[in-house]
Amino acid sequence: MRFYTPTEAEHENLPYIDQYLRIQFDDFVVGETHLVTNIETLTKDSVVVGSVTLENGSKVDAYNTVKAKLTVNHKEVISNGLLSMGVFDGRTNAVLTHQKFNGEFIWFSEWGSFNGDERALTDEQIKICNSSEVPPPPPQDLFVEFTRPIYSQLVTSINSFYAGY
Repeated sequence: MRFYTPTEAEHENLPYIDQYLRIQFDDFVVGETHLVTNIETLTKDSVVVGSVTLENGSKVDAYNTVKAKLTVNHKEVISNGLLSMGVFDGRTNAVLTHQKFNGEFIWFSEWGSFNGDERALTDEQIKICNSSEVPPPPPQDLFVEFTRPIYSQLVTSINSFYAGY
């Protein structure tokens, strides 16, 4: 079994072809961007805010409620596509098999800020606040990433179809 590109088949002067394989994107989107900003007020009870000296001279912790206003930005860049693959009879153009394959890649970045007392935040929230916005990868990289699962499905399907030949 041998596969030829259209140029190779023409160059070889093949008298006929048994089957031909058509692969094309029915649809794809690279770089659909969504930005979501969430703002929430956080409170944490029973936080040590200092100490108090008692009349007998001993010191004890002073507790209070701390608050912070947290803003978290979440940017997603979605890339996806739908690939169509068909195998056709070379003489009659009859469809021997036809399948469609989906692929998707979602890149994201998260960063934030807060006003108030840092002690009201979790370690993860503090980490987000210490981050800054990261630019998304270039479109070519996003295209490659969403086509990875498509390629895998396509190769498996072609191998399965031609396993009986």
